Amino acid sequence: MRCRLKVSELKKEESLAFDMLAPLFPDQTNSRVIDAQHKFAKKRYFNEYSWSPTDEIKAAITEAIFGKDF
Repeated sequence: MRCRLKVSELKKEESLAFDMLAPLFPDQTNSRVIDAQHKFAKKRYFNEYSWSPTDEIKAAITEAIFGKDF
């Protein structure tokens, strides 16, 4: 089986990663407006590009490595 990277997906991920950075010079003209774009980008990034195994998957991995008696 050969695996390939989808360049378009990689570019989307990179762009979203840069969007997570807080602005270096926040806009001071309107103190009632909060620029939270980077916070939403961070949430979206981790929703789309991270994975956490379930307890069942963790147990299956542990059993595969150490056996059933572990």
